[in-house]
Amino acid sequence: MNPADFYSFQYETVFISDTHLGSGKTASPYLYEFLKHLDYTKLKDLYLVGDVVGGWEHEDGKANPMPEMEKRILDILNYAAANGVKVHYIPGNHDEKLRPLVDKLQNRKDFDTFSKNISFESEAIFETGGPDNKKFKVLHGDSHDPKLFTKHWFRPAEKAVSNGYDDFVRLEKRFARKIYEDLGIDLSAAKMFKDALKKTISFLYSHKSIIENIKEGNLDGIILGHTHGAGTEELKVGERTVHIINDGDWVEGASYAGTEKSGEIPQVKGYKEERKKRGFDVLPKETDEHPAHFAARRAETERQVQAMNALWPQRDRKKLETAYNAAVKKTEKLQQKSVRLEAALERVGHTGKLDAQTQHLLEKAAGKKGIFKRRQKKRLTDIFNKHAASEKLVRADIVFTQTLLRELLIRNGRDIQKQTKDISNAARKLDYQNAAFRRIA
Repeated sequence: MNPADFYSFQYETVFISDTHLGSGKTASPYLYEFLKHLDYTKLKDLYLVGDVVGGWEHEDGKANPMPEMEKRILDILNYAAANGVKVHYIPGNHDEKLRPLVDKLQNRKDFDTFSKNISFESEAIFETGGPDNKKFKVLHGDSHDPKLFTKHWFRPAEKAVSNGYDDFVRLEKRFARKIYEDLGIDLSAAKMFKDALKKTISFLYSHKSIIENIKEGNLDGIILGHTHGAGTEELKVGERTVHIINDGDWVEGASYAGTEKSGEIPQVKGYKEERKKRGFDVLPKETDEHPAHFAARRAETERQVQAMNALWPQRDRKKLETAYNAAVKKTEKLQQKSVRLEAALERVGHTGKLDAQTQHLLEKAAGKKGIFKRRQKKRLTDIFNKHAASEKLVRADIVFTQTLLRELLIRNGRDIQKQTKDISNAARKLDYQNAAFRRIA
């Protein structure tokens, strides 16, 4: 039996950030597997430390609606909250539209979409407990970026760089899983590229802002995400040792911070290494069975996905709706044309003659570039002349005419397939549950 089928991670507190759900770049098989095997009878607090949702990416039209695996991740988070785990949602810069809504969400009266145990917070305080209690501030971390990065006029440049990097991550993601499944090698060129980029611009960063924050709050440290760089750093502030803990990300990497018992300082763990230690093998797939107790939370998940789509509507939605309608309309016309071609094919075989409708179909096709070859057009002209002279077509003429009609039917069928694919793609991006000819008024 695969150990993943029965092993549970025994944590009291877990911190994860930068999952970027709905962005098309989440390391969702790893995150799903980790969350699936947490022991929710022991877990007390789960901190989502910003960029939980890839709002920027979704709004820029970079991502399709949330995949099934990511919905399963939300199912588990909702299960955790429903079973007494305190889930702390702290917005980041990619889901920054939630920041002005924190108070409103926290004071909500309706708990159909978000459980009472899901708490929305701009930042939080985590205390280790125990005789040597330590106090940490928990926040996403973008507020400690260099001042240049926090200017409103710099945001377009920041998003442009982010979008370019996101495209790189998505391209790499297509090959990384195949390499892992075939060779057992975890490879992230995106992560190596980003690490090199961080070293290049590291002079822009200092701990000054973080240290000032620690001093002002009389803290023992800060827990954050944002940079996608997992790790812990100890600094001296006066006579005290303070801790800067970055729980990493679930995009290029897969890391988290956690405590197993009261009194512990959160330890940063790389999930890929942790799963290997426990003998985990094949990564989960969307076709695998989703445990019923998690699946039971799907109604809440769907409402949350709808809220995300409303908060971050794709900017090209009107364009997508136009393309969707055009594809539906063209498909309807092509299907009608198929009916006419089939009827013409039957009439020619039955009567041995051309009729006005059949001649019109063939003339229209002959007038289009690339449909018929020159010799076919010449032969067709001879048949039209016979028809005009009321001459009965010989057997060879009938077979030739039927061949052309069948060729048109095949071409028309291919066009229908292409349009159907366009409809399906546009419907998926518009998050239509039923893509079958849903015409927008």
